[in-house]
Amino acid sequence: MLARTLILLSVFALMTLGCQASRESEVPSAESVKIEDLFSLSVSLPDAILQGGPCVATVTVTNVSPGKASIAYAADGKDIGITLTDARKARVSPNDRGKELLLPSGGIDGSAGIKSLQPGESYAWKIDVAECFDLAPGKYHADFSCLLQNSFQQTSFAVLPIGG
Repeated sequence: MLARTLILLSVFALMTLGCQASRESEVPSAESVKIEDLFSLSVSLPDAILQGGPCVATVTVTNVSPGKASIAYAADGKDIGITLTDARKARVSPNDRGKELLLPSGGIDGSAGIKSLQPGESYAWKIDVAECFDLAPGKYHADFSCLLQNSFQQTSFAVLPIGG
């Protein structure tokens, strides 16, 4: 937890150092603005997949603010978190590969970098949901999260149909 706090403070300090001198184009700090005023987050998923086949999600973050905004990314590549529940609303645990690929629920444990986005600029990640979870045929609901500015933005999306 201390490592996460230090990283978030470092991320915030880096964002503060990168602010422009002009007050008109400066983006307010994450403490004073809502995440949805800075970013839009969208996920595209296949309509259906075959059991054992890939289910590649594309997660796109777009800067919707009038000035620069920053996203954080983990040095180890664990940038996207997925919480998956089945039709009975039971949580599905990630498999070993998912634990290697997904953002830990407690946040970034290692070093982080910053990617600045200009107004209207987007950044996208691709992740194979089927590679991260052992899925039986059925319907699932996936919540995707990533680290924006210095807080999590968790967004829910439609049910993922898996199999028959």
